[in-house]
Amino acid sequence: MTYGRRTGYSHLTPTDRVVQSGELVLFAFAGVARRYHCSMYRTVSLGEPPARVREVYRVAEEALHTGACAAVVGALASDVEEAALVPLRRAGLDAHLAQRFGYGVSAGYPPSWLEPLDIVRGSTQRLAAGMVFCLHCVLKFPGEFGVMVGGDFVLHRDRLEFLDPTGTELRVL
Repeated sequence: MTYGRRTGYSHLTPTDRVVQSGELVLFAFAGVARRYHCSMYRTVSLGEPPARVREVYRVAEEALHTGACAAVVGALASDVEEAALVPLRRAGLDAHLAQRFGYGVSAGYPPSWLEPLDIVRGSTQRLAAGMVFCLHCVLKFPGEFGVMVGGDFVLHRDRLEFLDPTGTELRVL
């Protein structure tokens, strides 16, 4: 969990500072059952977020959707991230994509749940039916804020299934 201005950075050590009203909170959840792993990413706003945050989040959701639409059997993993970059470039936010767009998840042994699949520019890996992978859009504005949206998908021969029934909308508490 990262909150406040620290959401503009990645993988920070937790602090004892109390979360304040009006701040964003980023959650990265992971679960495991019988060594099968899953992940989920959420952005929560404690109170109504500024218009800029809502717009950035909307573009992040669009990038997630656009990238997911490119995730078909036989596609190059790099083409999935490239598709996700289209709405980011259009909005002038591509430089803020903080992490690779996706990675494989599956059965694993601690400390790692990751498969060797990297959904990132330059990858020559191809997607195949039965693959399970995380797709996420993480946008960072250091010193200001960050948002993230995504989760795990399974690729079937004829469709991509999002495994999170709760959706991707920005939560406002």
